[in-house]
Amino acid sequence: RKDLSQTEAFQQGWIEIQDIGSQMIGDFCKDQNPKSIIDACAGAGGKSLHLADLFPKAKITAMDVVEKKLIELEKRALRKGFKTITTKLHSEENHQSLSADLVLIDAPCSGLGVLKRNPDDKWKLSPQKLEGITELQQSILNNYSQFVNENGTLIYATCSILKKENEEQVSKFISNNANFELVEQKTILPSSETDGFFMARLKRKK
Repeated sequence: RKDLSQTEAFQQGWIEIQDIGSQMIGDFCKDQNPKSIIDACAGAGGKSLHLADLFPKAKITAMDVVEKKLIELEKRALRKGFKTITTKLHSEENHQSLSADLVLIDAPCSGLGVLKRNPDDKWKLSPQKLEGITELQQSILNNYSQFVNENGTLIYATCSILKKENEEQVSKFISNNANFELVEQKTILPSSETDGFFMARLKRKK
């Protein structure tokens, strides 16, 4: 085993480390040609960096509720030489002027698709905790969907394989938001030699 973060290739910004299933979320956006992107739950920025590579001309706004994650994202973007990414700490005030052709919501979830990374998580999940997670997911969907431009794209993704967090969330959102339609959704199972992920592409009609 070797720590890839200690290699010259990583430290010079030539490579990033990301699970294949996670990379598929970026690829799921590739048939679009956005001029502006919001990564709504960016964390330390793995998907923001991937989107910056896929769409070099797009302006990317990476958001999160944890400031130290955004600081790490800024360091990674600097190492890669990406100048199209800006970070914004989540707040109601920061929401006022937001809009984008593509909004990616890599939502907080139970993490049941990545148990091989964090096997003890299965002991931490309870029906009550799952209920809180799904309420948060729906809140994030409703809040950030407002910033999708007309004819723009909303990508909803989780690292869970539970329908309650995935297909049922998308169905509930569409039933409450008639201006969005489902274009495609897919589940990647951990049995496919990658982590487990769900992703859905929705289009804003008006």
